[in-house]
Amino acid sequence: MKLRKYTYIVLGWLSFAIGFLGMFVPLLPTVVFWIIAVWLWSRGAPELMQKVYDNAKYGSQIEAFMLHGVVSRKGKIAAVVSMSISYILFQFFAKPAFMAGAGVAIVLSVIAIWLVTRPEQPKQDH
Repeated sequence: MKLRKYTYIVLGWLSFAIGFLGMFVPLLPTVVFWIIAVWLWSRGAPELMQKVYDNAKYGSQIEAFMLHGVVSRKGKIAAVVSMSISYILFQFFAKPAFMAGAGVAIVLSVIAIWLVTRPEQPKQDH
């Protein structure tokens, strides 16, 4: 059981580190990797999960997603715009074969559709 706990913690730190780089590397997402880190830490180190929730800039977005499955409109727009720009840059610089480019476009489209269909507010209990 300890091995599983430490695996969650290590993978959480790796995901957190990638997200941290996203604060400085254009088009590398931060919030997505921190959500993954929080999910991992919730299974291995809840105190680390709470530290992410306490982050002034990203914590509330991550906590809202983890607890209620919601994504703000601003977050949706930022994510879809970033994915679109990333795809354009991928096409321009990598010049992928048609099937590779189409595959990436399909994956990004599915992610974008899933993202924009997330609620923007928690459900209200009646």
